[in-house]
Amino acid sequence: MTNRDIKNQIRQFKQTLCDEFIQSESIFRITEKLCLFIDEILITLFFKNALDNHQFSLLALGSYGRRELQLHSDIDLLILHQPNLMQSELHKVQNFIQNCWDIGLQVGHQITTVELCADLASQDLTVISNILDAHLLCGSKALMDELTYQTHVLHMWPSREFFFAKQQEQNTRHKKYGETAYNLEPNVKCGSGGLRDLQILLSIGKRHFNIKKLGQGIDYGFITNKEYEELSYCQHFLWRVRFALHMLAEKPEERLSFDYQIKLAKLFHYQDKPHSLAIEQFMKDYFKIIKRIRELN
Repeated sequence: MTNRDIKNQIRQFKQTLCDEFIQSESIFRITEKLCLFIDEILITLFFKNALDNHQFSLLALGSYGRRELQLHSDIDLLILHQPNLMQSELHKVQNFIQNCWDIGLQVGHQITTVELCADLASQDLTVISNILDAHLLCGSKALMDELTYQTHVLHMWPSREFFFAKQQEQNTRHKKYGETAYNLEPNVKCGSGGLRDLQILLSIGKRHFNIKKLGQGIDYGFITNKEYEELSYCQHFLWRVRFALHMLAEKPEERLSFDYQIKLAKLFHYQDKPHSLAIEQFMKDYFKIIKRIRELN
């Protein structure tokens, strides 16, 4: 199959997901389908470039690692390799990344050893947060296990230190996106009450309780059943809004501008009423959701 064929396959698959979305298919199911589809493509390319041996490990990070990939989200990858590789082996990895770009995947990547990655994680909050989201796609499980061990809470970023660092990270982000313009045209991903405020809860839970999913935090008293149900409902709402934004913009758009507010209100079947426009009803529901996320956060 040529690169053009694969490009067309990706485009057709995403169009199918858009059709399903418009027909009110579950956003969780759509997200799962997208992750599995991208998995299959990347694993095929991994084998095509003869990386399927004990020397390499292919890990998904970020939203892809959390299995929360949206229509035009970046695909963040970490490729771990054994130290002292021959140049010919590293060239295979570079070919793999080039193949990803050639077929139109928006890939962000890091190619490194376990030791170097762990050293960077010990100094960088973003890196350690990404490692907590890591999901093994294929290759050496031993390399991922070694990274997990070296970045364990006993070796770096103790829970208390991690908590306050994430809290400061969130405060900084809220200040950046707290201006009037952002309140009128909010950022679904990074704004106060947005998806990042949900993700940070999971990150803290992962570091302190070693949970994999937020729902597992119920067993530790981290959240209650009712709070989890509310967070799931809020996530469902924001995922649908974000997917629709990506679909309408045909790119990773995260800002809910006035133009998109009008289009989304129509897409989600809001209708003008004598005392309230469709856009007003939609945004009222949106602000209710992000207000509740802020409270739970």
